[in-house]
Amino acid sequence: MLDEPMPEPNLAGASAAESTPEERFEANKMVLRDIIEVDHFSNTVPESIVSLWLNALDPTNKTLLPRDVKGFYGGDLRASISIELAHDCYKYVMHETDKTKVDKYANRMLIALSLLDMDELSKKDANLAGLALWHTALAQARLPGSLVDLSDTLKRLFAWWHGYSQQPSDSEMVKR
Repeated sequence: MLDEPMPEPNLAGASAAESTPEERFEANKMVLRDIIEVDHFSNTVPESIVSLWLNALDPTNKTLLPRDVKGFYGGDLRASISIELAHDCYKYVMHETDKTKVDKYANRMLIALSLLDMDELSKKDANLAGLALWHTALAQARLPGSLVDLSDTLKRLFAWWHGYSQQPSDSEMVKR
């Protein structure tokens, strides 16, 4: 049924609410490697580059990334990688008519985005949080059985937008 929650992809028997980003990373490491290697780089880079990207996605990795290097969307580099990988699957989710491919790539989007701690990201970078929620909603909109999850995501996105739009403008900040 469309109104029943859909089980989340490859999360080691636990939903996103019941598992940590670390657990989701470990459960999906091979899928993430494939997303990086095939969907993002189209099999054109050496294995060492793929491994570096996978290592950067690992929530337990405490290796500092260069401070002056911004992510793809001008924000946190680690969060940007998850969003970029989800975006790599976007064309299949939005334009594909083969249901098997749609399901595969929508689930891949959700796997990449499941590595993000959305509460923490919302505090650190509202733009990236909104972008992650938007990509989550796009994936959920194409998955059968995800109406409840989509509703929850859209509520979070609306709350994000409402909070973001309530921020003072640059000209208002100058007045203060």
